[in-house]
Amino acid sequence: MNKRFNYRLFFYVLGVMLQFFAVAFIVPAVTGFLYFELAAWIFVFCSASCFIAGTMLKSCFQSYKPYLSKKDGRLVTGLIWLILPLIGAVPYTFLSSRFSFIDSVFESFSGFTITGSSIISSFERIPKSILIWRALTQWLGCLGFIIFIISFVSSLRNDSQNFFDTEFNSISRNKVKPHIRATVYRILVIYFLISGICFLLLLTKMNIFYSLCYTFSCVSTGGFIFNIGGIGVFPYQIHIIIMIMMFISGISYFLLYYFITSKRRQIFKDEQVKVYILMILTASLILSAFFYFTDVKSLTYNSHELLSALHRGFFYAISAISTTGYGLIGSSFFMPLGVFMSAFLVILMFPGGCSSSSATGLKIIRVSLLAKYSVTALKRMISPRAILSVKFNKVAVKDESINMVFGFFFLYILIFLSGGILLSTQGVNFADALNLSAANLGNIGSLSTEISTGFEYGSLNVLSKLIIITLMITGRLEIYSFLALFSRIIWSKR
Repeated sequence: MNKRFNYRLFFYVLGVMLQFFAVAFIVPAVTGFLYFELAAWIFVFCSASCFIAGTMLKSCFQSYKPYLSKKDGRLVTGLIWLILPLIGAVPYTFLSSRFSFIDSVFESFSGFTITGSSIISSFERIPKSILIWRALTQWLGCLGFIIFIISFVSSLRNDSQNFFDTEFNSISRNKVKPHIRATVYRILVIYFLISGICFLLLLTKMNIFYSLCYTFSCVSTGGFIFNIGGIGVFPYQIHIIIMIMMFISGISYFLLYYFITSKRRQIFKDEQVKVYILMILTASLILSAFFYFTDVKSLTYNSHELLSALHRGFFYAISAISTTGYGLIGSSFFMPLGVFMSAFLVILMFPGGCSSSSATGLKIIRVSLLAKYSVTALKRMISPRAILSVKFNKVAVKDESINMVFGFFFLYILIFLSGGILLSTQGVNFADALNLSAANLGNIGSLSTEISTGFEYGSLNVLSKLIIITLMITGRLEIYSFLALFSRIIWSKR
């Protein structure tokens, strides 16, 4: 049977998510009332509006057909990711003296896509309720809207797999339980557990407000900061806690679930984790050596230069590879990082963390498969008759999967270069344009302001901000779900 896009299901799902947003808006509203802010009423209005609109949509489209094809799954995912961040931008627009409309949209998309780029340069006059909303957008955006849809819409049953694959569309598609909803619930448990641990640890050296904000920002690998100077102004103990939590957040949720259950050895056998650790150690030592021999000092917690260099080296390496984007040099005391470190950090933006983790980027599994295929191709040239296959975790990878990896890599590099060229046409220095393109496509935009000396996102024109927003959403949806929105074939009849 030929069927068009299941629009009734889409509007029902949108209604569900609007009701979810109505609940989410309560958090900044309560925060605002606790700090006696007028901005709290903004979130009360947003919460009430979302609840009413969501209830109306659910009521009008409750007779939807519980059918979801792979094509519909990508379309619904793409549309939801375009619409909900626009709704999330509404609270910013009420503060018109600080946020223009495009700045509001930029800040919201940066939050939900866990990119961390921000037009805010001064935090003193920003209401606490707005800051907690910024943090919450990253914490919710990290899991992805589809995780919540699967949790709330039970009628899809087996078709939930087509939703799940749009969020976890890596080559490695594990399930800790046979049913998708059971798997999703366990992902939520792991996410809440990591968040709770991070909050309690940060509470030892931060107040409750900053502990909560940086928990949302760190565990999601979003990278938003909420004070002048960011992480750099806090004691070194906070840096160590942040490093540990960033590292954990770059590991697959499934492997973390195995680790806290009876399959703990699974995490140590996984090739992604081995490569992830090796990359961090190698990058950390290179950066530490750079800091040590160039005598760059901004930390004074320990007078020993080697320890200071190791501290900074490991922090920047984990921050870049996990795609969090925190830096130790805050905006109030910015120091140039040098050409070598800037270029090296841009390179570290590309691989990303493990698949099915909070981290974004190319993902380690794709980078590993590309490297393995290159070696295998060389062996085939030397021994044409040899039967060779690419294996990952001791399992042969199908040629179709390898082709998808090459296609994804080609598109990623093409979009990265196109983004850099387009930004350079808007008056951005070409080196800075490439940095911004790589950072925002890899959803690690917060680190780009330290790499590009004296740069602020607020200084960009409207078109440049739109280009960066496009890069953010393309990177967060891992390209295919975003490009599907512009495909004539995917909108047509089957």
